[in-house]
Amino acid sequence: MVMYEKKANYENGQHNFAGMDDIEYSAQDSNEYRQNALGWRRCNSDAARKRFVKETGVK
Repeated sequence: MVMYEKKANYENGQHNFAGMDDIEYSAQDSNEYRQNALGWRRCNSDAARKRFVKETGVK
Protein backbone atom coordinates (compact mmCIF):
# COMPACT_ATOMS: atom_id res chain seq x y z
CA MET A 1 0.00 0.00 0.00
CA VAL A 2 1.36 3.44 -0.86
CA MET A 3 0.67 6.46 1.28
CA TYR A 4 1.64 10.08 0.74
CA GLU A 5 3.32 12.39 3.22
CA LYS A 6 3.64 16.14 2.91
CA LYS A 7 7.20 17.43 2.49
CA ALA A 8 8.26 20.83 3.74
CA ASN A 9 11.39 22.90 3.55
CA TYR A 10 12.63 26.00 5.31
CA GLU A 11 13.87 28.77 3.02
CA ASN A 12 14.26 32.49 3.62
CA GLY A 13 13.05 32.12 7.20
CA GLN A 14 9.73 30.60 6.08
CA HIS A 15 8.24 27.13 6.13
CA ASN A 16 7.28 26.20 2.57
CA PHE A 17 5.31 23.36 1.03
CA ALA A 18 7.75 21.28 -1.04
CA GLY A 19 5.56 18.50 -2.46
CA MET A 20 4.51 14.99 -1.54
CA ASP A 21 6.62 11.89 -0.77
CA ASP A 22 5.53 8.33 -1.49
CA ILE A 23 5.73 6.09 1.58
CA GLU A 24 5.59 2.31 1.37
CA TYR A 25 3.34 0.85 4.05
CA SER A 26 2.97 -2.85 4.70
CA ALA A 27 -0.16 -4.08 6.43
CA GLN A 28 0.47 -6.11 9.58
CA ASP A 29 -1.49 -8.97 11.02
CA SER A 30 -3.54 -7.45 13.86
CA ASN A 31 -3.26 -10.59 16.03
CA GLU A 32 0.54 -10.58 15.76
CA TYR A 33 0.64 -6.85 16.53
CA ARG A 34 -1.61 -7.34 19.58
CA GLN A 35 0.51 -10.22 20.90
CA ASN A 36 3.67 -8.13 20.51
CA ALA A 37 2.02 -5.19 22.30
CA LEU A 38 1.01 -7.47 25.18
CA GLY A 39 4.54 -8.86 25.28
CA TRP A 40 5.88 -5.30 25.55
CA ARG A 41 3.57 -4.66 28.51
CA ARG A 42 4.88 -7.80 30.25
CA CYS A 43 8.49 -6.55 30.15
CA ASN A 44 9.51 -5.61 33.68
CA SER A 45 12.20 -2.98 33.01
CA ASP A 46 12.94 -0.15 30.61
CA ALA A 47 15.95 -2.05 29.27
CA ALA A 48 13.80 -5.10 28.56
CA ARG A 49 11.22 -2.94 26.79
CA LYS A 50 13.88 -1.25 24.65
CA ARG A 51 15.27 -4.67 23.70
CA PHE A 52 11.74 -5.91 22.88
CA VAL A 53 11.05 -2.87 20.68
CA LYS A 54 14.34 -3.40 18.84
CA GLU A 55 13.45 -7.05 18.18
CA THR A 56 9.78 -6.64 17.19
CA GLY A 57 9.37 -2.99 16.18
CA VAL A 58 6.32 -2.75 18.45
CA LYS A 59 5.80 -0.66 21.56
